[in-house]
Amino acid sequence: MKNKIATIGLIVFAALLTGCSYLQKFFPDKERDYQYTTEIPLLNWPDDLRKKQQGNNAPEAITQPSTALEQSETGAGQSEEGTQPEETAAAATTSATTEETETKETLESVEIVKYDDGESRLRLGAGMAKSWRVISKALSRNSIEVTERDNEKKMFTVEYDPDEKKAKDESFMDELSFIFHGINSNEKEYRLKLEENNQHTDVLVVDESQSPLLNNEPALRLLKILADTTQSDINEKNK
Repeated sequence: MKNKIATIGLIVFAALLTGCSYLQKFFPDKERDYQYTTEIPLLNWPDDLRKKQQGNNAPEAITQPSTALEQSETGAGQSEEGTQPEETAAAATTSATTEETETKETLESVEIVKYDDGESRLRLGAGMAKSWRVISKALSRNSIEVTERDNEKKMFTVEYDPDEKKAKDESFMDELSFIFHGINSNEKEYRLKLEENNQHTDVLVVDESQSPLLNNEPALRLLKILADTTQSDINEKNK
């Protein structure tokens, strides 16, 4: 019995040795590679730095070339053109003052203006920067999808369904009607353009050539939604 156990043990031991040698092919020992690696050669210093290194017995005293980050930190106050720290600080102060003024600016009035030729506009009693933020907020409040914001042209491109009705939350049937209406949505693309007009900013609905839409009931409905939302925000702030 003991001989059988010894025989089995030898077979298992031989199998382990064979397995280890087989696995070693996939996981070779890199110890010798590390032992016989060489050091990375020294950097090729410029001639002026090499002369300093040769003439100085203390390696720690050798001046290393400054990195781009160090140069930017030490020379942040003055550029190659001679920009002084005072000029940089003045520019930063001007930018901060402009942002603070735009933030404190208030919306004085909201009205729909209609012209004899059939054009309609939403007139906001605020500057361009303030009006841009107001319209962006009103679109978001009404869940009107904005597909493009062109800050340079001061234009919003939106997807709007003029026949969409909000759920009244009065009954289960109202909610079902609202959901099925969303599935059969009739959204179309509209462009809202902002134009400065003296102390006001006008919002108008334009076509692809940026000409105002005339006698367009869906466009007027969109402007009224934005006007009602904006006026509601003003009323809430004045309470």
